[in-house]
Amino acid sequence: MFLGLLAVLGYLALIVIVHVAKKPELVLATLDPKLHPVPTGLEAFSPDARRLVAEIEALGFEHQGVFTAGTAGLQASPLKRATLVALFLSKDRRVEGAVSSVSVLLEKKSARGAFAQDFVAFYSYGADGRFCKTYDLAVGSLLGDHPTSSWRRLPPGTRPAALLAAHEDHVRSRGLETVTLEPAEYERRFATRNCEELWLLEARGLVRFEGNLVKETRLLRLRQVLRTLSPGLAEPRPGLGLLGHVLLGGLGAALATQLFGLGKLSAVGLFLALATLNFALFRRSLIAGGLYACMPAAVVFALRGEESWVPWFAVYLYVLAGALLLQRLRYRREKARQERTLEEIRRPAPPSASGA
Repeated sequence: MFLGLLAVLGYLALIVIVHVAKKPELVLATLDPKLHPVPTGLEAFSPDARRLVAEIEALGFEHQGVFTAGTAGLQASPLKRATLVALFLSKDRRVEGAVSSVSVLLEKKSARGAFAQDFVAFYSYGADGRFCKTYDLAVGSLLGDHPTSSWRRLPPGTRPAALLAAHEDHVRSRGLETVTLEPAEYERRFATRNCEELWLLEARGLVRFEGNLVKETRLLRLRQVLRTLSPGLAEPRPGLGLLGHVLLGGLGAALATQLFGLGKLSAVGLFLALATLNFALFRRSLIAGGLYACMPAAVVFALRGEESWVPWFAVYLYVLAGALLLQRLRYRREKARQERTLEEIRRPAPPSASGA
């Protein structure tokens, strides 16, 4: 059993080595992002995103328009994107709000992946060029501390009213003297904060610039794969994800003490049950999470003299097959949704009543 545990740890270490050793060629973004108006406006958003829009408008924000981020120079990248952004201004024009709907597909021969989320962000700007951003994107930030500006990420799903209150506290804590924003300068503000984030990532060695293109580095790959393979840290709420993995592992250890002596099939059944619970509870910790869930139980079995490798072999095949199946289903579902979004973006605006 201990040899199986060591083999699993070696397998996870091999994933890290292979992932980082590959030549980093993935194009992530461009340095001159453009916003293009979407003719169909809010109709292009999903019902969930439109509910976020309604909540922001209920806070007194004025709708400025719906835009899509341009993808010039990114067509050859295996990352396929569809991004919608609805922009708003507060009545005093000192806070800019945004509802973003992001869909990203990874389309490579060796891998398929999908990420999608609707999230809200609020921005305030100072006369000295600083800005504050408060948002609830599920992906963990790699930005760290900016020397002048400031980002604050709240848990995904935070309601816009609570997010706005947190943003106001954020602005006060940074001593930012906010300025009045001009509605027509939305694209300049978008480009400024986008480039600030990319320049900071480049300064930290996480991306590199090739002309106008932004590419990944091995350090970024290392950070991403370590987060993905860490128990619970890839989940939208990392603290709860880590706690969930600890509790699941503790449950496995407790059950192992009861099942010991009933034969190797009981260990196989326990491992498969723990991996299944991991699939049900954690959407982003598929392979590593399923293996981590079995480790405390494996230690209990090993300490009591069980040395069979069969449970580890069975759960490895189950976790690998299950993870590939779930990832493929998620990819197909998100690809269909992304295609519908792109159709909405390309669809011309309906003729106005006055033009009929």
